[in-house]
Amino acid sequence: MRRQPVTLLALLVTLSCALALPSSAELYQSPGITIDVSDAAPLGIRSVKAAPDAPALYLNPETVETTWELLMVDADGNSLNIDPVSRNLPGQVTQADGKMTMLWDAAEVPGGTVRVTCSFEPAPTMECRRGAPLVYARIEVANESTCQLRAVQFPRFTMVPGPSPAEEATLIFPRAYGRSWRNPFDAPRGYLVGTIDPAGLGGDAEMQFGTLYDDAGNGLYWAFYDGEGYHKRAVYDNTKRGEIELKLEHIPENCLTPGQDYESPYPVALGAYTGDWWDAARMYREWALQQKWCQAGPIKDRADASEWVKDADIWIRGDGRHSVEVSERFMKDLQDALGVDTIGVQFYGWYMDEATGESNWMAALGWPMVEGYPEMIARLKERGIHHTPYVNSLQVDFNSMGIPESARSAIALGVDGQPLRWSDEGEAYVMCAATEIWRDLLLQSCEQLVRDGHVSGIYLDQLGGHCGRPCYNPDHGHPVGGGHYATDGLREICAAILETTRAYFPEAALSGEVQHEMLLDVTDHRLCHYNWWPGWVNLWPAVYGDYNVDYGRTISLAQTPLADGTERQPIEFYGYTGNTFVSGMAFGRIWPTDNPLNIITAAGMEGKRAYLQEAVDLRQAARDYLEFGYLQRPVQMLSAIPEVPILDPKNRPSTIKAVLDSAWMSSEGSLAFVFTNVSEEPQQFEWRADLTRYEIAPAEVYRIARIMPDGTRASAAEIERPEVRRTETLEPHAIVVYEVTVGAY
Repeated sequence: MRRQPVTLLALLVTLSCALALPSSAELYQSPGITIDVSDAAPLGIRSVKAAPDAPALYLNPETVETTWELLMVDADGNSLNIDPVSRNLPGQVTQADGKMTMLWDAAEVPGGTVRVTCSFEPAPTMECRRGAPLVYARIEVANESTCQLRAVQFPRFTMVPGPSPAEEATLIFPRAYGRSWRNPFDAPRGYLVGTIDPAGLGGDAEMQFGTLYDDAGNGLYWAFYDGEGYHKRAVYDNTKRGEIELKLEHIPENCLTPGQDYESPYPVALGAYTGDWWDAARMYREWALQQKWCQAGPIKDRADASEWVKDADIWIRGDGRHSVEVSERFMKDLQDALGVDTIGVQFYGWYMDEATGESNWMAALGWPMVEGYPEMIARLKERGIHHTPYVNSLQVDFNSMGIPESARSAIALGVDGQPLRWSDEGEAYVMCAATEIWRDLLLQSCEQLVRDGHVSGIYLDQLGGHCGRPCYNPDHGHPVGGGHYATDGLREICAAILETTRAYFPEAALSGEVQHEMLLDVTDHRLCHYNWWPGWVNLWPAVYGDYNVDYGRTISLAQTPLADGTERQPIEFYGYTGNTFVSGMAFGRIWPTDNPLNIITAAGMEGKRAYLQEAVDLRQAARDYLEFGYLQRPVQMLSAIPEVPILDPKNRPSTIKAVLDSAWMSSEGSLAFVFTNVSEEPQQFEWRADLTRYEIAPAEVYRIARIMPDGTRASAAEIERPEVRRTETLEPHAIVVYEVTVGAY
């Protein structure tokens, strides 16, 4: 943390002068947001507020924030970090025509100087949600030195509790489906839980925004409004207890060139708002739907999206290590048991490594397929069971995957000039998405799989959390380091795969694992990274619920005991399956099993079998909401919902709500409320929904009906006031879906 206390004199002047601004501070006021700036040394941001007389949002107004930081390397290879606080840099602040410009004095660095300019101005109204105006912030760096400018961090804030206690604050970031940290200032650290790897210091995410808010609704919003996909990362570092270092990091193009300048190619959006994570997602959606990846329109009406994908409510994790007989029997039995017409199969291990005689799950370019599988895949396709084999978009192993030696020229280089590796073993490298040779090899593999393997599409892995990794290879013809070449490359690869494979099967589909938003229009569907996680929020469908189709990662039908011999708790099935349902995902991935103790055929499993069947039937009946709809804000629970102990996907003790819920808008303008009790006890609770806070049209009367598993509607109520308030009693494993439509007398 590098912040400098505001001088005592400045504080005294602030307290004693009610009308004029103190000489050491300046206020920038834009609709909906006020930025307090110290214009004495060091020049920097002191606070961000909703209004001049409002409390500071998660910044300490008695300190000067770092505001920006430059990560540089001098001619001798020494790293240096430059920021205005540690250098005590003065500067000037000017305001004109609604825009504030902050110009710092030059900072001396080896071989010259660097000088930074930051600007803030109102965002265009068309890119803001009504009632939630934003400010666009940009930075320019004049690098007149012999140093390399490796990265630019802006804004650079140290976030602290306030205006409410730390225990009432929640940080949201868009990893996978959506993650949250309650009291993030003291949140646990670790894989996808705290702030280190990959969500924190790695900075990967599938969307480009975040927010911090409290229980009173004081929200601070930030986002990269980048429509091209430049390399960047958002870092939330709570290494020091009690605070979070927020670093929005930008990687300049040609960042290994000494003396390279930088100018923001996109703005950072900042906003103060009232609400929670759903309101922040709605703010982001306003901008996101105007970007190129949404111009094909909602997935329901996209003629270029595969229809069988839209119809698949079940996804299986196929594996070539199973015999053809076992795999085919399981898939047929599951289809017959659930009565579904369409099933998707994410297919691993399809490549038979002739050197070892074993299937290879990581295959990208290998052939042949495991013996007997092409014929089985063709037979199952006639039944509506569609295979999408695993192909890795970026990682290869030259020792085992049939990769030609010529492909070595496509290996991405790290900032040190060495080939990027994804494993220290073997010949495991990361490829550059912008290279023509790598694109052509992927196309060759996908074409053969559809043409000769009879598959119905491709699952392209390594698309989540980024749009290609930065590559520092000067021979690839793209900017070195930063840029949007990797995003362009992956978009071109995905579009080319669809065009090539659909020449053989017009319904060929393309998916990835929580692929980045910028690939929405060149893919059909997404595998969600886990079906539930501690701190889960439905962030993705609140932005893109009606623009793509998702399916879950793991639902186990086998009910094998734990390693110590104890039986599995029912919540391990009901919790994950229930969250898959209320989150709008198709049910997957279901793993084939020869275990006689499974919920499809085993005695004693009737309850679990019935729950999965009802969930599948209701998803089909409410498809216009749960699959094609757009997520709305959660209902207001007027009763406390108990927590149920559960193991998280990494087998760590956690808890999940006994009642899970969601709300959805259909494209026709009607609304659905979804509830399921995943516990072993009856749950009685009262809930409320103020319809004026949902995107349903005003009406003389609102008709409420319960959607039944067979698709019929059972009338529940008619109300004239725009408020739904009900008391529910849900038996263990019960599911209820209410539909609200508008009408007139």
